Amino acid sequence: MKLFENETVNISKIRTVVVYEGKNSAGAGEISRYNVNLSTYELVFFLSGEGITSFAGKTVHDVPNSVRFLPKGIKDGEYTVKKIEKGACIDIYFDTDDEMPDQVMLLKNMNELKPLFIKMHNVWNTKKVGYYSECMSILYDIIRKIKQNREKYNSSDRFEKIQPSYDYMLAHFCEHDFDYKTMCARSGLSYDYFKELFIKRYRMSPVKYVTMLRLDKAKELLITDRYSISEIAEQCGFESVYYFSSVFKKHEGVSPKNYKYNDEKR
Repeated sequence: MKLFENETVNISKIRTVVVYEGKNSAGAGEISRYNVNLSTYELVFFLSGEGITSFAGKTVHDVPNSVRFLPKGIKDGEYTVKKIEKGACIDIYFDTDDEMPDQVMLLKNMNELKPLFIKMHNVWNTKKVGYYSECMSILYDIIRKIKQNREKYNSSDRFEKIQPSYDYMLAHFCEHDFDYKTMCARSGLSYDYFKELFIKRYRMSPVKYVTMLRLDKAKELLITDRYSISEIAEQCGFESVYYFSSVFKKHEGVSPKNYKYNDEKR
């Protein structure tokens, strides 16, 4: 699982923001040991220094301008940090009910996050009126940049080939006459080759992805309580209200009519 994989991310609580600075007495090769069963998630930005972190059987190499993610609730294994060069880092402790990776991760070359981590630490520690809301805003900005960086990293030449078709999909998926051949023509690819690249990039077929987009749009319209089921089916590109209701219930577990009253689905 990727870090902050879902488009919607809900941070339930920021616990604290702390700067850790290496002690002058900390020599190269010194190993610090910590409890692997963390009570919160952690995002750590390395301002300086170098070390080797081992967490529940996986090892990462901490370097300046990298971000280390640590999961909470891991029961087995060890958590150790071997110092190579003393330095400093900023650690954000947070909670979320969203599904998160269950192993340590390291994101390198995250230079653009440095001012955000520094700002968040300063705002958190001044405790001025509105500090918590501002810190929450900064954290979401950090998450946004992490997601964008991953998108940039994943955009290899072959995946860039499908971008014009993907843009077409996002612009036209609600149309009743949405045509996959026209979509593929935007990239100059056959449907079979486009589908192959699309699945590797988005882990589902183009048809399933379009269905997902239509259902997400339908859920947004249902929550407004301003449209009938028939109108929503029409606006989202489904061929009939009966087909829409069938597909919706198959994917969401409830009918469109009952969805807006289901607190768990909101």
